[in-house]
Amino acid sequence: MTNILQVNRASRRCASWNCRVQTAAVALALTAPAVADAAPSGGGGGAGGLLSIDPGMAFFTLVIFVILLAVLGKFAWRPLLQGLKQREQAIRESVQAATDAQARVDQTRKQLEEKIAEVQRQAAEQLNKAKTEAVRVADMIRRKAETEALGIKDQAIKDIESARDQALMDIASKTADLSVAIAGKILRREIGPIDRDRLLQESLGELTGATGR
Repeated sequence: MTNILQVNRASRRCASWNCRVQTAAVALALTAPAVADAAPSGGGGGAGGLLSIDPGMAFFTLVIFVILLAVLGKFAWRPLLQGLKQREQAIRESVQAATDAQARVDQTRKQLEEKIAEVQRQAAEQLNKAKTEAVRVADMIRRKAETEALGIKDQAIKDIESARDQALMDIASKTADLSVAIAGKILRREIGPIDRDRLLQESLGELTGATGR
């Protein structure tokens, strides 16, 4: 009787249909021995021995056992197996999701490393180009400066030579004029243009020969 009361209390606390069916099966299993004990024993009202077997009780117990197995198999073990399978599937999906996430992280890290390497390569290439361009510009400036220096030097030499020639011509002209004047005074006659040009050429030749030596 106490077992039946406990089963009833458990049935009131259980809300789901499966739980109520399982509780009813357990209650049926618990009440089976009590019902069997209440049934009259066959033959004349005396109590059977300890080793005596009541066929009715054995059959009733077997029926209750089979019913209990069927109920547990349908409402307890099958949901339990389904729950385990769902749990296993959820774990597999979680593991697969974690694996996929790790793969995406690895792929993203690899892409970032490739981008960083590409940026470093481009930076090194730009730096090398800048160095090469700087060397080229410096060499161009140096050559231009050397060319300009040579041009200035050549021009200076030309200017010096021109000034020297002009000075020599001035000296020769003045020398010729002075020579003509002196010769005229010595000879007491005028020297004509022909004589003057001849003296000028001779003076220039002498000056040129003197400077050439």
